[in-house]
Amino acid sequence: MEDQRFPGGKGFTKSRRADEEEDLPRPKRKSGIDTAVKKLSKYLKVEATLLRESDRSWAVSKARTTIAYVMVRRLGYRLKDVAAYFGRSAATTGTLMARLGERMQTDPKQKLDVDPLIRKVRL
Repeated sequence: MEDQRFPGGKGFTKSRRADEEEDLPRPKRKSGIDTAVKKLSKYLKVEATLLRESDRSWAVSKARTTIAYVMVRRLGYRLKDVAAYFGRSAATTGTLMARLGERMQTDPKQKLDVDPLIRKVRL
């Protein structure tokens, strides 16, 4: 198709989009990134300031990735914003989050470590 138009009368596409948007759950208002990171880091027993530094130790890197995963994939924060907050590129952060997501599918313990974090931010 050259024109990429949908069949239907005038306004058909707008009415379809409105129908689809009504079906989507409305996200609750999110707290600021700083507040969410502080709550999550406290639960993970990692100093929040370390997450923004260049520390590449396993404990800090794991906590940073876990927090980013929860914030982006489960709570709806933007990857670009979370990566910038941590001083990392969106590509690197996204790759690490994807790896964590894959591990969660194969290792139930990983999922059990992540799920309680979601409730901590919503409190």
